[in-house]
Amino acid sequence: MPGRAVRQLCRRLAIVLLGAIVLYIVFAAVASIFPDVEQVEGARFWPAFLPEWPIDLFLALAAILLVGDLLLWIVARSSSHAERARLQTLASDWPFRPEAKAAAAAGDQDLRLTSFRARPLPGGAQVSWGAPAGTYDRVLVLRSRSSFALAPGVSVHQSVAYEGVESGFVDQGLDPDRVYLYTAFAEARGAGEWSAPDVRGWSPPAWTSVTTPPERPSTVLRRIWTLKP
Repeated sequence: MPGRAVRQLCRRLAIVLLGAIVLYIVFAAVASIFPDVEQVEGARFWPAFLPEWPIDLFLALAAILLVGDLLLWIVARSSSHAERARLQTLASDWPFRPEAKAAAAAGDQDLRLTSFRARPLPGGAQVSWGAPAGTYDRVLVLRSRSSFALAPGVSVHQSVAYEGVESGFVDQGLDPDRVYLYTAFAEARGAGEWSAPDVRGWSPPAWTSVTTPPERPSTVLRRIWTLKP
């Protein structure tokens, strides 16, 4: 996205300017300690043009770039917080919405998954559920960043996080400090392909959400240069 590209450019230019200032200070310190260093054995360790560098201009440019990066980060952060609040509100009142009630009323009630929950982990989430009372072939868990699912199937906003017969899994590789919405379905034995549009033979959907923990400071420092999300 353009905002990320501008932030990355500002941050890298600021780092280059600050690095140049550090080198200037190091050379100036060496020159003050050894004023005749450039004449030692005929070697010229101290370039004559270095004292001419506009260090104040470099500091001002670096400060402007860092302030610009900070302002862009604040704008992106506020937008992210607004989106998180929307998703958390959606997660809290979703089971009481009319469309959720209609979806919960459909399907095979004997296949209903119980105690469907997600617990945050560093870089992922631990998702678990209780096995349904009826006989089932597999459990399908869909993951989304924007909405819950009403029926089993992959879409633009839904991706398969798990498909199998276990009672839980660890969802790894998630972005830090983000809200993820999970929807789970149990498939009745012999119901056919889960991607079929007919939802008969499936349990009512179960919903849960999780907010992944923020990055550790060491990880943040490693990502300053690359500006990863």
